[in-house]
Amino acid sequence: MQCIDESKCSSNYFERLAVTEQRIADHALFAAPVKVSDNRSPSGISTIQAEALPPDVAATVVPSAIEADRDTDILARVLRREEDQRHELLRRLHHLGDFTSGRDESGG
Repeated sequence: MQCIDESKCSSNYFERLAVTEQRIADHALFAAPVKVSDNRSPSGISTIQAEALPPDVAATVVPSAIEADRDTDILARVLRREEDQRHELLRRLHHLGDFTSGRDESGG
């Protein structure tokens, strides 16, 4: 795999997608107090769940993030390679069919 953005190559890379400061402001999301047993909030003061986002916004978060990080040149190369492999497999299967039916490439 080729990594374009070195800061995102680590296996520990994490990017907050759904509940960001910008989305909190844009959608006036309200924070709820953190339960004593919940240690997920770094501040320990309040928490906002992804479910607080409007459904239409939540549905676009992951696809938009994937699209933003997608390298179209790499994608095009992968798709071309897949197409070449598909043609090669079909060619081999066709040849195998000729061989099993008693014909060979010489027409005999």
